[in-house]
Amino acid sequence: MKKALQRLSAYWFTPMPAQRLALLRVASGAFALWYLLSRHKLLMSIARTEKSLFEPVGLAALLEAPLSAEVFTVIYWFTIVLGVAYLLGWKYRYTAIPFAALALFVFCYRNSWSMIYHDNAALVLHIFIIAFAPAADAYSLDARQRSPSEPVHWQYGWPVRLLCAATALTYFVSGVAKILGELAWSWMDGSALRSQVAVDSLRKDLLGESTSAIFPWLYGHSEIFLLMGIFTLVVELGAPFFLVSRRLRVGWALATWGMHWGIWLVMSITFRYQLTGLIFLPFFAVEKAIPWSQRLWEALRQRFTGKVSPASAVVLFDGVCHFCHATVRFIAQRDPSGIFHFGSLQSATGQALLRQHGMPTVLSSLVLIENGRAYMRSTAALRIARRLNGFWPVLYYLFIGVPQPLRDALYDAFARRRYAWFGRYETCPAPTPTLRQRFLETA
Repeated sequence: MKKALQRLSAYWFTPMPAQRLALLRVASGAFALWYLLSRHKLLMSIARTEKSLFEPVGLAALLEAPLSAEVFTVIYWFTIVLGVAYLLGWKYRYTAIPFAALALFVFCYRNSWSMIYHDNAALVLHIFIIAFAPAADAYSLDARQRSPSEPVHWQYGWPVRLLCAATALTYFVSGVAKILGELAWSWMDGSALRSQVAVDSLRKDLLGESTSAIFPWLYGHSEIFLLMGIFTLVVELGAPFFLVSRRLRVGWALATWGMHWGIWLVMSITFRYQLTGLIFLPFFAVEKAIPWSQRLWEALRQRFTGKVSPASAVVLFDGVCHFCHATVRFIAQRDPSGIFHFGSLQSATGQALLRQHGMPTVLSSLVLIENGRAYMRSTAALRIARRLNGFWPVLYYLFIGVPQPLRDALYDAFARRRYAWFGRYETCPAPTPTLRQRFLETA
């Protein structure tokens, strides 16, 4: 018994990297935001539907009557705001759980006006688990540890294990529902599945919707439905048993992902969270994709541009600005490879670099010299963020498309107030011993 408990404990509290849990937060948050925003018109129209059609389910059952369209609109946009905070990992302790609760309410409210759509149940379940976990310790705006003393820890492992168990449980419940329903074990011989596919195809024909191109051929092969029926029940009823080993877990996830693509191919039914594979990410070491994708990006960049990334870049900053010195420390902490070197705008080296690149020698802007080119203001800040560890490169891709005059106007508005808000030195202070080797020259 003791050995069994030890094995169970080792399974549930397996040490995992903070990056894995953080990436699951980003994936679930991004999908939830896309789903909610893409259905804005639908949700707003539902909020204005005839009140007599309201049959509340889930959290919506707490309501005695449907909400006014104005109140639901406020709830919807507040959910979006909290979803952005969840995705970015901002004030995570205070925003994640409210986002999970509001997302559940919005989905329940949507289902209270029509048939119940169960395809997003796993998404909400995932968000709830992640919201209660330390999922913002990496790839987030308020990450507590960029280079944590314990980058691999059981506190990041149990939520991932729970996500896997919750995913498997949803499929197990689906399998049990099939067996306890009217069709019972006829699912096993494929006859129930064949009838269901036929009815779905007929309904779509009558409604003028597109149907699967392969169904007419497939319907005449009952043996294929026999195999599909057995496969479906094995995947669903056997889901909890596939959790016992890593290989079985991965194999089950891939097989179930394939099952959803089969459903799409045969019935043209789209379970988006499942088809994208996002529901199965907890079964894989997703953090390993980050360095792989970075190497792939660099290889493609070199292949199509013929340019190799420079070994280093130079950041010139205002040497008497308190905030600018804090920014230098911020960059250095997230640049363990030592890509960036620093110099003050007032130093002799800084002045020489400005003249070399044809720039004014009196500036109140951050300057980045990279790959033989000089960048200023918001462009410099975003290009620096692109090469930092953690979540920061995402900011480059989110905001580089914003028109530069608008970005620079916001940058300049902040720069004009930086002394008043953060203070200034009388003279450029010497860098700390840790940073000294990365400075070109002090003023």
